[in-house]
Amino acid sequence: MTQLSFDVANMDRLQHLAQLNGVSTSFWDWHGNLLDVSAETLITTLQVLGVGISDAPDATELDRCIAGFEDDKWLTVLPPTTVLRGGNYGELLVHVPDGESVSVSVAFEDGSARELRQVDNWDPPREVNGAMRGRAAFALETDFPLGYHKLYAHLGSGEEAESHLIVVPSALNLDEKLAGKKWGISSQLYSVRANDSWGMGDARVLAAMNRTFAQIGADFHLINPLHASAPVVPIEASPYLPVTRQFISP
Repeated sequence: MTQLSFDVANMDRLQHLAQLNGVSTSFWDWHGNLLDVSAETLITTLQVLGVGISDAPDATELDRCIAGFEDDKWLTVLPPTTVLRGGNYGELLVHVPDGESVSVSVAFEDGSARELRQVDNWDPPREVNGAMRGRAAFALETDFPLGYHKLYAHLGSGEEAESHLIVVPSALNLDEKLAGKKWGISSQLYSVRANDSWGMGDARVLAAMNRTFAQIGADFHLINPLHASAPVVPIEASPYLPVTRQFISP
């Protein structure tokens, strides 16, 4: 890819296309600065995701991709997956041929079901591939239970569609044992030796250190290189990387 050939004047369009496809366009660095993802990275990521853009898309190409993304949404009756935070209200957008009736129901994980309530939506119809498509909205209520559920759309023409609804917790509760500030130690175990060690630290030395630091209130002991890592390519000769998951790597 030739980064210099991309016109930075089109960066807003590229970022918008990335966001439509669920790609983050910025990140926080370790200094606490909010930085923009480079155009080269965004283009490469979109290409990997199957978005048909060239290595240096111009404004016309980006506008076409953005319009195509929106067209695809209007051609799909239900979104593939909808995520709702438990206790929060949401709206499900359903797309049908303009003027056609549609009803939507949800089948909950526990076997119960409910018809969704249709709410006002004043988005105008959209022409896609020479045909007009309409949009309807349905309420996702605050009392929906957590879990993996199914959505079913029933069109007046007899066509049916289904998709997934995932209701997730609004927040994850932190265990009381993990609440508040914690402190601990970090040690390179292979460099810690007892009088009767065989030249390097071993599991017995580790146990002794754990007992000692636990007595003074330590909450954790970070050790290296005992943490498991995947013995997969690329494998490099290193005393810090285990070569098997069957045994502890010293």
